Amino acid sequence: MDDPYSPSKILKDHLNRDGKIIVTTPNWANPRGFMLMPMWFLFKAPITLADLNYLTPIDHKNWAKKSNMVLKWKTIERSWAHGDLLIKDFQRRIPNVLRDARLMNKKENVESLINWLSNNIIKLDHSLPHSGAIILCTYSKK
Repeated sequence: MDDPYSPSKILKDHLNRDGKIIVTTPNWANPRGFMLMPMWFLFKAPITLADLNYLTPIDHKNWAKKSNMVLKWKTIERSWAHGDLLIKDFQRRIPNVLRDARLMNKKENVESLINWLSNNIIKLDHSLPHSGAIILCTYSKK
């Protein structure tokens, strides 16, 4: 969606008293996002071909407050946010991001980054609410 907030306003108007809106979005508040978002903000490097918006739980909290709704959320699909799948994803993604943004793309530099990440990124505690790659939100009327 170009404007992910607008549909929530429309949907809220159609909710029954005990109705709920359930939404999933990628979560960019994790090690994966903390590595990729600077590339987007500093260089407008195309970090994903699928996502138009880079949302975090804070965005959902702000929308719920703005809409006078109650928000309950948790993150799911934790494996993409850190650990082995993050490393595999970055081995494929980082060279493509650099290429598409026409930034310096030396194979040895990318390999050094991947090696550093493999050895130094601590796997997150899965009990942390922000540790996952996807946010599952439930909005309801107050």
